[in-house]
Amino acid sequence: MFTLICCCIFQFSIGQFNNLKFENLDTVDGLSSSTCLELYQDTEGFLWFGTIDGLNKYNGYEFEIYRSILNDTTSISNSRINAIQEDKNGNLWIGTNNGLNLFNKKRNNFTRINLYKTSFFNQ
Repeated sequence: MFTLICCCIFQFSIGQFNNLKFENLDTVDGLSSSTCLELYQDTEGFLWFGTIDGLNKYNGYEFEIYRSILNDTTSISNSRINAIQEDKNGNLWIGTNNGLNLFNKKRNNFTRINLYKTSFFNQ
């Protein structure tokens, strides 16, 4: 009986992995850099690649790339992406070499978070 249960569990566990598909994505496919520092899948299923040359959103078919734009405060603060996390509202928090950024996916823009703008530093 124990052997039969083990065989069934083994059979069902192997059957779950038959539909996995892996793809290699690189700069030929539209990725902004072959050096990826962070990878994140959001609650909508999009893949976000943090590279040394921008934040890349992948929808399964193509990439949309977000890079720092000089003198544009609604762009990301730096193109070297070190960390990506999502909050309960669906916004992405992006850590770069030049600070923290909040990306509002609905408005498709960034807010740069000034971590040092607190009154206790001026006391």
